[in-house]
Amino acid sequence: VHRINEISFRYDLPGEENLCALSKANGAIVLTAHMGSYDLGAALFGEKFNRQLRIVRAREADPESARHLDDTLRDARGGGVRVDYNTGEAALSFELLNALRAGEIISLQGDRVVENVAAIEVALFNEKVRIPAGPFTLALVSGTEIYPLFIARLGFRHYEVSVCPPFRCVRSDRGRQSDLNESAQRWAKILQETLQGHQRQWFAFTPIW
Repeated sequence: VHRINEISFRYDLPGEENLCALSKANGAIVLTAHMGSYDLGAALFGEKFNRQLRIVRAREADPESARHLDDTLRDARGGGVRVDYNTGEAALSFELLNALRAGEIISLQGDRVVENVAAIEVALFNEKVRIPAGPFTLALVSGTEIYPLFIARLGFRHYEVSVCPPFRCVRSDRGRQSDLNESAQRWAKILQETLQGHQRQWFAFTPIW
């Protein structure tokens, strides 16, 4: 919407130094949640740093909604955003891994598991929930950093783009699954802290508990 209608907006940027580091990264994973506007975030990133952002998302279940969203994204991306649809197929995982190794920036959502997508269990608000395992597997195999990023609405055309310090999924002698679990739980802690301040803006419309 921002890119199509050229609507002006204001934004606060806590963690701006982390966003600058992301812009210079030779391969990175942006991990976010279903809140705010990823269209706005992608437009801001492209305009500020002139780098392409590759977004991975689930395809809409309703065909009419899917067509509308595809048309909107095609008109809005302007060369700065590429969208891949997560169908759970292994081919996309290998493609994303190669993209990270080639220095690209991949944006993934880490708060909702869709059909056929590998999951990992974490504690969130003292409950066990399942989140996508893919971001942490990609980070472990590629060695790239994970940048938690959230967009919250503060008022009319006023947003907060919060970029947290990056972290890595580090290999250890405890085994692959333990390494993945540790990184996933670290993300869950960051997600919980963010949601506590913006709980009404979390659009997780599918049951996760």
